[in-house]
Amino acid sequence: MQATLFFASLAPLLPSPQEPAAGDPFQRHELENGVRVCILHAKDAPRQSTFTLLPLGFVTDGEGKAQYAHLVEHLLIRAVDPEGFEADGALINGETMASTLRVETLAPVERWRESIARQGRWLAAGPFDEAALEREKGRIAEEVENTVAGGFTHKWADAAWTQVVLHGQEHAAVRGDVASATLESATAYVRERAGLGQGALVVSAGPVDPAEVLEALRGELGKLAEKKASAAIVEPDAWKPGDREATWDLDARHYLEWYALPGEGADERAEGLVLARAVHLQLAMARKSLPTGAQVLANVLRLSPKERGLLISISLPAETDVAKVRQSVRTALDGALSKSSLSFAAHALANELALPDFAAQREQLAGRRGADLIEAQVALNYANLELQLDLTLPEILEVLAALDAERLVALGKKHLEPSKRCSLALDSRE
Repeated sequence: MQATLFFASLAPLLPSPQEPAAGDPFQRHELENGVRVCILHAKDAPRQSTFTLLPLGFVTDGEGKAQYAHLVEHLLIRAVDPEGFEADGALINGETMASTLRVETLAPVERWRESIARQGRWLAAGPFDEAALEREKGRIAEEVENTVAGGFTHKWADAAWTQVVLHGQEHAAVRGDVASATLESATAYVRERAGLGQGALVVSAGPVDPAEVLEALRGELGKLAEKKASAAIVEPDAWKPGDREATWDLDARHYLEWYALPGEGADERAEGLVLARAVHLQLAMARKSLPTGAQVLANVLRLSPKERGLLISISLPAETDVAKVRQSVRTALDGALSKSSLSFAAHALANELALPDFAAQREQLAGRRGADLIEAQVALNYANLELQLDLTLPEILEVLAALDAERLVALGKKHLEPSKRCSLALDSRE
């Protein structure tokens, strides 16, 4: 309370969020410790939702530490809130993806200040104890078991990819590394890697005045020490063509295929997203050529600000002929590299990124789960995309609007040709 009152007294002297530029839904600011803030002001939203995203994920895990980023996510939240997914009237949660970790509060408007204070308490990182560690290790094991049973192994395949491709292991202990984590190793990982600044992004969406939101965020997160963000360890072999095989400690099979993409210029980064979307659509249409039950995903893989690739991820039923899967992927890639396919993907992306009529959507979804979180979901989608490409939404939309399909076809044929294929087939160890 003292911190809140202190910063409230300084409010007239502190800069307000910058007004959104044309086509930009966010008001943007950067705190003194390097934390970037994006605020989407949605006056009629029933909640104020806040997300803190850190550049930490399955592809940033160290050698022999598969899923440690996921463990960090659990420990940050559970150090403050040991049980449940609701506190002080707010929904609380977190998620770890390939290259980002997220903790979130989805609060009723009247409790928005408490929800932001909770984010500050989470990110203070600790203290942790043995009981919390063992409890969260069990929860992670249960999460893995439940998702693998449903055939959704993409996140765990990302973790295995890191151990095999970036760290040179022949067997990825996706379960085992977390199961053997100690309080000392987990705490060190949090201290070293869960840092603010240089990549941390806070996004808040809702009806509260953006100046008040910024003031509260500055009071809670601005007082935390800046730490350098961790990046993936990018080894040259990450983009070395060839087909790899490895084992992991999951009772599942998975196939990954990836290609390096240029990442220096804004145009090429956004165009890489269009390539990924076109491939994803082609794979979705080619499901009949894939094994029954296979789950398919194609997206941009971000290893660092300058290192990106197209990652194709396919969960496989038992006894699948991997050679046939490779052929199906090749067919989808060839189909994606046409002017019509790429133009359609770019048009679809532009439509998805247009700011919706929130009130109309809430009315359409009235009574259904998530109707009160439309603004939160849109803001999160934008934030994830900006982190993935290191571009703002207006910059992405500008590239999409001026897309040269012929140039993109040439770019795709250059970087996605068969001779540049990298692949990994994962199977359980017998």
